[in-house]
Amino acid sequence: MPTRLHRVIVSVSDLPRSRRFYVDLLGLDPQERMGDAQLLSIGDGVELLLHQRETLPSDLSISASFGVEDLDGTCARWAAVGGAIVDEPADQPWGERMAVVRDPDGHLICLVQAG
Repeated sequence: MPTRLHRVIVSVSDLPRSRRFYVDLLGLDPQERMGDAQLLSIGDGVELLLHQRETLPSDLSISASFGVEDLDGTCARWAAVGGAIVDEPADQPWGERMAVVRDPDGHLICLVQAG
C-alpha cells in the first residue's frame, strides 16, 4: 500500500494570527481546536495542524504549496496587511503561475494559481 500524506504540522508563535492567514486568506476549512493547536482541512483527507509553540523558520526546510483561485488577488490582499511577498506572481517555465510568500511566522509558502 503506498504511503499518502495525512497531515502537515506547522509551528506557529501566535495561533489566532496564523489562523487568519491560513483560513481567511488561503481559505482552508477550520476543524477541531485542541488547546494550543488548530486543525484545518486542506481537502482529500489531508490536514494542516497549526501548533502554537516555539518556531524557528528556515528557508532551508520544507515549504508547503497551496492552490488558490485568485493568485494575484491573494498576494495583493496579503501585501495590503503587511504580509511579505518573496516572489511576486509570475508564469513559470513549467507552466504554473506561482508566487512565494511568508506566513506570519516567516515560513515560506508557495501559492499556485488553481485551475
